[in-house]
Order: sequence, then C-alpha cells, then structure tokens
Amino acid sequence: MIELLVVIAIIAILAAMLLPALAKAKEKANAVHCLNNQRQFGLATLMYVDDNEGRFPAGIEVNDTEEIFDPQSYVSQLIPYLKLSTNTISYDSPPRVFLCASDTLPINSAKCAFNYRANMHVFRKAALGPLKQSSVRSPARTMVLLEKGKYANEFQRLAKDFNNTRLKWNIEASTTRGYHLHGGGNNMLAADGHSQRILFPPYNGGAPAPANLRQLGDVTTGGVLWDGGPAVLFMRDLPTDAGF
Repeated sequence: MIELLVVIAIIAILAAMLLPALAKAKEKANAVHCLNNQRQFGLATLMYVDDNEGRFPAGIEVNDTEEIFDPQSYVSQLIPYLKLSTNTISYDSPPRVFLCASDTLPINSAKCAFNYRANMHVFRKAALGPLKQSSVRSPARTMVLLEKGKYANEFQRLAKDFNNTRLKWNIEASTTRGYHLHGGGNNMLAADGHSQRILFPPYNGGAPAPANLRQLGDVTTGGVLWDGGPAVLFMRDLPTDAGF
C-alpha cells in the first residue's frame, strides 16, 4: 500500500512538472499555425496586387461579420486567392485560415468567426482609392493584418482607432484581450508578405494609458498619435487618413 502511494505521489509530481511544458508547447504550435495563416493572407494579397495593376484591395469598411462576404469587402476580394468560395463557407465550421487557435471562445453559428483585423491605411475605403504597392516606402515595416478576438467587430482600423484603444487600454481587461492572444504578443502580417510576432503593452488595470503600443508604431518616421517607443511595425508613412 505504501509503495502504491509513493508511485501515485511520483506520478502527481511528474504531471505537475510536465503540464506547464505541455501548455507552452501547445501555445507555440498555435502561434506557428497563426503565423502560417497570416502568410497565406500575405500570399493572397500579393497575388491580388499582381492581378490588379499593383494595387491593394479597396472597398467598403468592414465593421461586423455581416459585411465580411460583401463583394466589396477586402475579405471577399482575397477569398479566391485563398482557394475558398463565399458560397461554401459555413459559420458552424469556418475555414482554419480565418482562426487563431489560441482564441478559445466557442464557435457561434450566428456569426462568422474571423480573428484578423486590417490596417485601413493599406486596405482602404473605396473613396480614397486603392493604395499602390509602389507608394509603400517600407513594405517590411508596414502592418497589414493583426489579430483580434474572433467575434470582435471592426475588421479594419485607422491609426486613430488604435489610438482610441490605447487611451482605454487599462480600463477593462476585455479591451486588450485580442491583442494578447500569444503570451502578451500578437501575430502580424507586413506588406511584403512576411508575418511575425510583436508585443503590446500589458494590461495594468487602473493605471494611466500606456505612452505607446510598444512594438506597433503609428508613422514610420516616429511619433504623432503615440510616441515611437520600440516599434518594429508601423501603420503608415504619413500622418494622414490616406497614410501614404
């Protein structure tokens, strides 16, 4: 009996040691899957640009899931290049390329889950006209897509919209949830087609708003809506709604 208890105790100790390592390994696998999703969006974007005289998608501003499949949404314009069809996408089983595995919210069959949000200075509203690829001075430093909660609205944002979020950063933890899906970080797609993980400020309830969004900058030359900080990817080249 004593020997059995010793064995059980040893198993419990080993399990306690292994579970954190397994959780870290699972999160690493999820992060890699998400980076690959964004690379697929990157390839789709570059193919779209090649087919459209060097211009990025432009159309309606996508604010909720009902607008994802509007023919003038950037999502619909990229779907054929992802080898998908709007006619076959199911809300009950959305394509894996739409999802970040680290977002554990259950699937809601009333909405289409979509874990990504576009930089609206790049994927513009039609009124501004499509952005020319040649107008982007630093494609490898220009953010195109980042992650959000799978049912969060606003599928596109301008720098001023991100600044509004920064100002509310430490008011409610739910505000920053979608920015911290990967251990305090967020996977992003750049205009040259590469994807990478960047860090956002941690949530610090009740504290003043952070001075910047850590590794996401506003203007490539520095500052404007928030200070430059240690930014590695940026929203735009110029401090205008057009951005470029």
